[in-house]
Amino acid sequence: MEPLRSLLFVPANRERFLRKAQGLSADAVVPDLESGVPDPEKARARQMLRDALPALAASGQQVFVRVNAIDSVYIWDDLNAVISQHLTGVTLPQIESADDIRRLDEIITNLEHGKHVPFGHVRIIPFIESALGVARAFEIATASSRVVAVAFGAEDFTADMGVSRSPEGHEILYARNQVAVMARAAHKLAIDAPFVTIDDHDGLARDTSLALQLGFKGKFAIHPSQIDLINATFSPSEEEIGQAKRVLIAFERAEAEGEGTCSLDGKMIDTAIALRAQKLLRTAESVAHKAPARS
Repeated sequence: MEPLRSLLFVPANRERFLRKAQGLSADAVVPDLESGVPDPEKARARQMLRDALPALAASGQQVFVRVNAIDSVYIWDDLNAVISQHLTGVTLPQIESADDIRRLDEIITNLEHGKHVPFGHVRIIPFIESALGVARAFEIATASSRVVAVAFGAEDFTADMGVSRSPEGHEILYARNQVAVMARAAHKLAIDAPFVTIDDHDGLARDTSLALQLGFKGKFAIHPSQIDLINATFSPSEEEIGQAKRVLIAFERAEAEGEGTCSLDGKMIDTAIALRAQKLLRTAESVAHKAPARS
């Protein structure tokens, strides 16, 4: 998979927004057929999105369509409209069990076969947005090989818990952390919930930095102005890349001398720290052709 640092929601019933998304620096565009589209508009939005998919895919971005819930009356029509070679995958709201993912996998498999799309082409990013979903996050993440990432939905989670959102986010910290840990345990990417106050740049910076520290590898955006900061936060800086290279050189030298640890700049370097440096360099390589890294 290519990096998924920034995933921009775009209403699928707004042709102008679908066109504008083609020139943006988001790693993925997420046309929304669910909450962003009123029920009377859904059929028109599907057709509009079907027509727009080739151009979106040709722009070089990954395309993950947010479809309606697995138990909704719209799910079949949504998937039938968008599954094609131009689609990277789908995101699905309110996932609470592995069975939800297996049902979705079966529908996608049948549609891929009928549309002559290679088996396994369409990926899945489930949204975990309830207490039950958080409790079953690992089962959900491992329910299908199509699952490439797991997303946390903060607004629906707090609604499920019956609590209000706060600027500090204490009420979502446990669930947020749990989703990130379970995604990592399943060897999937963890994608964080969007920051919904569009004009609060400092708040977005704090929230995205915390997501990085918790282990998330990307974040949803609700406005193009959020993309560059999100991309930069989830990209290793030149300083970090240089330090990681120094760590590996020092550790490899120590190993060659029969030592299991060494010291660099007064700090101990062991296998775990060397492994972290290797992961950072792999991340840097994967995003090198994307938006500029942090300075």
